[in-house]
Amino acid sequence: MEKATQIKAIIQVFDKRALKEKKDIDKFYHDTIKERMGNNDSPIDDLFEICTTADNQSVPLLMGHRGCGKSTELNKLKLRFEEEGFPVVIIDCNLETDLFNVNHFDILYLLFFSLLNIAEKNNISLDSKWVVEALQYFKSDISDVIIDDKNIKDVIGAGINIPDFLKKILPFFVDIKTELQYNFSNSTVIKTKIERETKKCLGFINELRDRILFKLGKKPIIIFEDLDKIIPAERALDIFSYYVLGQMQFPVIYTFPISLSYTERFVDLEGIYEFLPLPMIKVKNREDNSICIAGVESLKEIVFKRAEKKLFDENALQELIVKTGGSIRDLFLCIIQSAKQARNRGSEKIEQQDVTIALNGLKADMTRRLESKDENYEKLLSIHKNKTKIEDRESMLKFLRAHLVLEYNSERWCDVHPLILDFITNE
Repeated sequence: MEKATQIKAIIQVFDKRALKEKKDIDKFYHDTIKERMGNNDSPIDDLFEICTTADNQSVPLLMGHRGCGKSTELNKLKLRFEEEGFPVVIIDCNLETDLFNVNHFDILYLLFFSLLNIAEKNNISLDSKWVVEALQYFKSDISDVIIDDKNIKDVIGAGINIPDFLKKILPFFVDIKTELQYNFSNSTVIKTKIERETKKCLGFINELRDRILFKLGKKPIIIFEDLDKIIPAERALDIFSYYVLGQMQFPVIYTFPISLSYTERFVDLEGIYEFLPLPMIKVKNREDNSICIAGVESLKEIVFKRAEKKLFDENALQELIVKTGGSIRDLFLCIIQSAKQARNRGSEKIEQQDVTIALNGLKADMTRRLESKDENYEKLLSIHKNKTKIEDRESMLKFLRAHLVLEYNSERWCDVHPLILDFITNE
């Protein structure tokens, strides 16, 4: 991916996917922590310290709105861990799980599977009988497992040495992950087995952890990305109430829906996990709703790392940034839509007319999430006026989940998304 020098290149370079590769992070990443937090405290630095401090037993939950930049921060953190010699796996739960049906047993298997991949990648010696025992635990029937034209039971029974045994048997563990994700009936069987014999499952996980630590001298680190996108979000409370997930003997980072921090059940997770919010980048000041220059300039820096300044009318870009409320995802989406409008006009610059169309399109999408007009308008206006949550927990939860209300700074104050505020005040 290269910096855009023409309008037509903007569509690709502002793709909503997070920065992942080191070369892209080096070129396009801009540190926004100070503008997010209002001080120099960094939840990302906290994650690094938690995971790299010896004997630290904290299990962190990283909380933030969709589109706030969590994935990019986690990808950059992964590189930081690897520079220190830690073996790291990021699990993209949007790709690796069924977010409509995922539960804590899926998480346990993904932990095991990720550690197994670390062992294979680093040529860590594992007893073949132990590997087959683990396969049989999750798969139950291994009669159809063939390695080098030999049935796996015959291989183990005869003590036959097969080169790269773990590499060759790993695809069968991949099949189990696929069953958990796509085959409801088979996944139910596997999950029931894990529930009935959880201790044995944890034994496999801990054995892998010990082998990795012994060989590499560093504990493995597993990061669950996009776990905050569970549908419905409340199911995350059920998953993380399963205390075992908070008692892994190696560092695990989970993402968690920020909206659920406003529910009554959230308090049940206190003492099990350490909560680290990653707020939106502040574009307006809490005290008087004036423009937050530092936040706006920070977002401009992100934009100008990806595209030449000449491609934007200055005032048009300012409006895009302010009206998208510090949401990087919304900003990128509107930049792409604005670029399409400019391209269709035959223009080589995004101008006000392009921005107006893009913002109106996003506003239309967002207002469809707004229900019960009069009652909700009053509640939203109260949030905007006081910059804090309302007593109606159910409404607050819906507003946050629908992206109608955004959370800012380490003080955790809230405001209505600027486009929604425009809509309700102009009705």
